[in-house]
Amino acid sequence: DIAGFWLKGVAAAFSNWKGLVFNYLNAEAEYERTGAEEALKSTVNVDQGEPYLPKSLANERVPEEIKARAVERRERMVPNGIRFLIACIDVQKNRFVVQVHGIDDMLDIHVIDRFEIKKSKRVDEDGDQLWVNPGAHPEDWKLVAEEVIQKTYPLEDDTDRHMGIKLTVCDSGGKAGVTANAYGFVRWLRNGPTEAEEAETDPEQGTYRWEQGMNARFALLKGASTMTAPRVAVSYPDSQRKDRDAGARGEIPVWMINTNTLKDMVDHRLDRKEAGGRFVFPKWLPDTFYIELTVEVKDAKKGWQNPRGYRNESWDLLAYCMAATLMPSISLDHIDFAEPPGWAAEWDSNDLVFNPSTSSAPFKAKKKRPDLAKLASDLA
Repeated sequence: DIAGFWLKGVAAAFSNWKGLVFNYLNAEAEYERTGAEEALKSTVNVDQGEPYLPKSLANERVPEEIKARAVERRERMVPNGIRFLIACIDVQKNRFVVQVHGIDDMLDIHVIDRFEIKKSKRVDEDGDQLWVNPGAHPEDWKLVAEEVIQKTYPLEDDTDRHMGIKLTVCDSGGKAGVTANAYGFVRWLRNGPTEAEEAETDPEQGTYRWEQGMNARFALLKGASTMTAPRVAVSYPDSQRKDRDAGARGEIPVWMINTNTLKDMVDHRLDRKEAGGRFVFPKWLPDTFYIELTVEVKDAKKGWQNPRGYRNESWDLLAYCMAATLMPSISLDHIDFAEPPGWAAEWDSNDLVFNPSTSSAPFKAKKKRPDLAKLASDLA
């Protein structure tokens, strides 16, 4: 009883070729610039009346193809041209997986380190180091301060200079207890150890180095609940609500990220071979790194999925890095590298480059010397 017709975009009464082409070119430009496919999907589906095929389905890749583009690099050193470093952390049941990225003035992202924090400073009755447990032991989070936030990397120019990390981002979800301990870690970064914590410190179970200002170089991430959420947006969780149990009081900033859109951006960059927005991998990375980049697949309705539950930290950490570049403290798209901020300048004038043998790490706060005269007066 019904005759149905599928009319494409050019047959619509209020469409014209000029508008269709204009919308499509704008959507393609946005995809090339950001890796986001929402505008492309919209114009193909709505304007053109065609089903949209995601880029990830049109061009599946295998690990060896990505590895074939790896370049010769000295291990765990900052290559020439890198302007600043971003560290990203994936929290697992018994380890912190860390990946450090360098960003150059062509907007290329270089992986310069990948390691795991596995052993805590806690020891058992035999004196053996215990595995980290981010959900059960809040003190294990303090390892992130020493081994990531405060970490520096030597430059490849053999001048003995190092570069500090501009920003460290870390996921805040996972096993039970992880979120509450992540929030507690942010408070510790902000305020330092309390007198009670210092009094309870057992040297045999490890001591931890705190430095003023580390909280400004660290940010928590959490995946947004909808596929239409912004790529990054700050929130302030409040566990005073009856449905919350994470130990926040609305004072801890957590960056909500649209992991689906960010992974679209990663997927796009993995296809790029020319400078100007590609990923650059060193040859010394293990084969498992590249396998982790290919285990997720794109579902048209559910987004990116890991159907077999394989390890995918390389993939997730690249998405976290993309999120970090969009945060206000970086805003990579808005940096003018002809007149950059001091932390993104060339090495000779970069605020985060220093020589460990002649100076302390940049922006490291120094403790005030005790006022002996005042102390004598107070004692008298």
